[in-house]
Amino acid sequence: MIINNHIPSDFAAEALACFQAVQMGLNLGFLEAVIQGDALIVVKKIYVNNQDGSVISVYIMDSKSLSANYRRCVFVHALRKGNGVAHIIATEGIHKGETTYLLEEVPSLAIDAVEKDRWWTNPPDETLMLDV
Repeated sequence: MIINNHIPSDFAAEALACFQAVQMGLNLGFLEAVIQGDALIVVKKIYVNNQDGSVISVYIMDSKSLSANYRRCVFVHALRKGNGVAHIIATEGIHKGETTYLLEEVPSLAIDAVEKDRWWTNPPDETLMLDV
């Protein structure tokens, strides 16, 4: 987790988090990735073929550019209610001043949230899933 006090808006923070997720997967050597976030506007903008000049357009362009390095990269919108694990881990990281990456298991403090997130996750036909 990287804390930056100079992010101009919530949307910019979401777009930067998307970019960092794409970058982290590549750094870890993943060939395929599903990048999930609760900001629908970020997911939609990744699939628009023009630059709109918005505050987040640079993060969007960088995410698109980096995602081309995967064999397959899918960006998925998740309901905020179904994103509890990410919130718990981020909050805990801020409190402890730590960076946390989950590669194989969920921390014990987030196990209940995993079940709640599963319940809120949309079925594939209702989820915005876009393939790059």
